[in-house]
This record gives sequence, structure tokens and C-alpha cells, in this order.
Amino acid sequence: MMKRKNEKIIARAFLIIILSFCLFSLPVKAQDIGEDYEALYAEASQTDADYSEDEIEKESEEESEEELEEDSNVVLQGSLTTVGILMIENNNEHILAGAVADKSVGDLEYRWIACKNGESNWFEISPWMLNCEYLNWYPDNSGAYTICAEVRAKGGTESIQAFEGVDFHKYIKGICQMPNPSEEGGYLIGFESKDNPNQSYRYEMLILDCTLYAKGLPAWTYSTGQCGVADGNAFWTLWQPEYGYYWTLFRLYDSNGNMLDEACFGFENVIKEPEIDPDLPATEHGWIECNGKYYFYNRSTGVLQLGGAACGIELNDDGSAVMTAYAYEKIPMMVRAKQIVDSICNPGDSLATKQEKCYQYVAKYPYLLKEYPVGNYINNWNCLDAHYANNILNGYGDQDKLGAECVGEAAALAYLYAELDFGDVYLYISPIHGWVYAGGRYWDPLFIESKGRRYYNAASYEAAPTYSYKIN
Repeated sequence: MMKRKNEKIIARAFLIIILSFCLFSLPVKAQDIGEDYEALYAEASQTDADYSEDEIEKESEEESEEELEEDSNVVLQGSLTTVGILMIENNNEHILAGAVADKSVGDLEYRWIACKNGESNWFEISPWMLNCEYLNWYPDNSGAYTICAEVRAKGGTESIQAFEGVDFHKYIKGICQMPNPSEEGGYLIGFESKDNPNQSYRYEMLILDCTLYAKGLPAWTYSTGQCGVADGNAFWTLWQPEYGYYWTLFRLYDSNGNMLDEACFGFENVIKEPEIDPDLPATEHGWIECNGKYYFYNRSTGVLQLGGAACGIELNDDGSAVMTAYAYEKIPMMVRAKQIVDSICNPGDSLATKQEKCYQYVAKYPYLLKEYPVGNYINNWNCLDAHYANNILNGYGDQDKLGAECVGEAAALAYLYAELDFGDVYLYISPIHGWVYAGGRYWDPLFIESKGRRYYNAASYEAAPTYSYKIN
């Protein structure tokens, strides 16, 4: 092979050097040594000349193949070009991940290191290990980390790296940020800790307004302070954000005020502002109709309610009612009840005066059996209380003669009392009778007429209802 022939040439050249030294140092005839030197030099030169450039290149390739065969486990660095990280699990206990590389190129060595975000010092999690691509790490502290997987050929010195950001929370189990589904609106924000030994943990939430922050203005707009919880391991708050983008910082402390864990999550309150009908009045109370749609104004504040629900009826973001079968039956009766109350009561009247005027309005109509007994009609309508109230209030405009039996009288009074806004109002019924429960008191229109005023604004009632219908 070319390597061995080169070795022969080098050996002969070395011999020539030795002979040259002898030529100048030994007492011999110069002619004899010179002839031998010339002969050896000529042989060496001819040996080198016997190989063409093509032969030298060919034998050099053969030599490289032989050397690879002698050490087949060494992988050329160019064969391993990429590596990735697969996150398998991240919980309150550990981080499980795997390095993804092309194992077909041969045996590989893996090492895992990490750095806490905001710091510059990298630390080793797992040393170089052969064919062990998995990381199972139990961090001592919560925080945001960058983990790095290093991969190299077996016995190699150069590695390829992959990076992945990981938020590890040893104590915070979960967070929630969501629009509040109830009528009061706003955002429900809360978080849960893994545990809460002896109810000793303290919970805190702070909210950053990104718009203010971008303008260089003070941006921390809300804070709960550090609060404990009497039971369980979750803490909630209700916040009313303006239109914009926000970050919530969740912090958990031990009983000594040492912060155990923190997490930060963003949320946005950027729902497009609804287009409000310009024909709507600025203030009102109760239900009104405007341009073919129904709207509800808070009976206490006079403010138009946008979204949520009122009187059991869902509202759109522009305040208009979602017209279900229930809404179609109930809303006209509430609109009519409002009109009647506005016509018979004065703004300066006391609550007691208004209650009496509403009762007298119902009592003036005759006792008529229209749908009696009520037990036979329980499932006839989507809104039973509205249909019985219609017998006196005539909200549908279909009554030839106004009047009703006990359930109709009670239903009509309940709708009028709902407009007075002095508490929750219910229509109570049994299979054969009806009465009103409003603001914690009782009214029975039929019994007031037949048995006396003790059934007017009574503190208690002698029977329990079989069915109850909330009016407001």
C-alpha cells in the first residue's frame, strides 16, 4: 500500500543521510563511498517516480477506508446535523424531556444543562452519558428555565445543542382568568396551590396594564395584597378591567412572607365595543321596547344593562334581549307592568303607598275562572306566570274582559311588585291556589278580599308552594 511504500522511501532517505555523515567522518576512499551514495540516491528517486499521481490518490483513499474499518464506532461530526427537544411532562414534581437525534449515524452521547432565566450561569443537570437521551429533572426551586440538550458522537469533542424554555412551578398548580358569566360582569381571576398546609399560605395577585407600561406610566393597576384562605387551596378575585391588554402576576408565600412561587400570564379585554341603538334613552328603569327590540335598564340605577342576563332572559352585548320562546312570552308582560306602575304611582310615593296602589289595581278586577285549576295548565306555556298575569294586565292585548281567579290575581300583583324593586319577587302556587312572595313578605290577593288584611304584607304564610316562579 502507499503508506508502506512511503515508509520504505523515508527509510532509504534516512540511510542516505547516515551514509553522507560517514562520507565526511570516516577515513575511507571518497570515490568508493560516493559511488555507493549515488547508487542509493538513484534507487530512491526511481522508487518515488514509479508511482503516478492517480495511483497515489487511489491508494490514499484505500488507506482512509482501512483506517475507518479499524475504528468503526467513531461518527464523523458532519453526519449529525440537527437535534431537538421533546417535552414529555412538566408538573409540580419534575420535568421529563427527551433529546431527538438521528441514532442511525451511530452511538451518541448526551448531556443536559440549564440556566435560570435572567441569570448567566449554566449548571449541569445530567453529565455525558452514552445512548441516554432522556432528562428526568426534579428542580429544587420554581422558576423560568432554559434547558439545553447537548449531543455528540461517541468519543467526540464537538457537540450539537438544542434549547427549550420551561416554566416550572413547584407550588402553583394552576391559574384561571375568564370573563365573569354572572350579571355583574368583569373578570374572574384566581389560582390554586398544590397544597396549603394548615391554611398557612398567603396568596397575592397583581395586574399590570400593558398600555400604561408602553407609555412609561405607572402600570400596576390592581393588587389583592397577601391574603389567606379559610378553606381549600384556591384564591379568587373579581376585577373590572377597561378595554386593553394585561398581565397578571400570581404569587404564593409561606406564613413568614417568603415567596415560594410566582407565575405570570397575560389576558386581554379587547372585545369590540357594541354599537348601542342611538334612539335608546340615557336612563330608564325596567324593560322597554325600542325599534322592535327589548332592552333592560337596572331598576335601581337606571343604567342600560349590556350582556349577561336579566329576569331570566339573556342579553346581547348591545343590551337587546335574546328572544327565546320564554322571552317572547315574558317581556311584553314586564313592559306592560312597568307602564301600569308608572301611570298609577308618583315618584314621591313611599314604597308602602306604591305597594297599596298596585294591590288596589289588581283588586278592582272581577274574579273570573279562565284557566282553573292551575294544576291542569302547568306545562301549557313557556312562561306560565306571564300567561296568568295577562288575564289582568293584558300585556298581549288579547283579553276581551279583564279579570282572573287566585293565580291570575297573584301573578298580576307579582309583576307589578317586581317593578317597585324592593327585593326578589316570586309567584307561589299549589295545584289549586296562588299567592305572592316579595321582599321576604307574603301577599294573597284573593284571601285579602275574602279573609282579611292579615294576608297583606304578612310575615309568614300557612302553606308551602308546590311550584315557584321568579319574576325579577
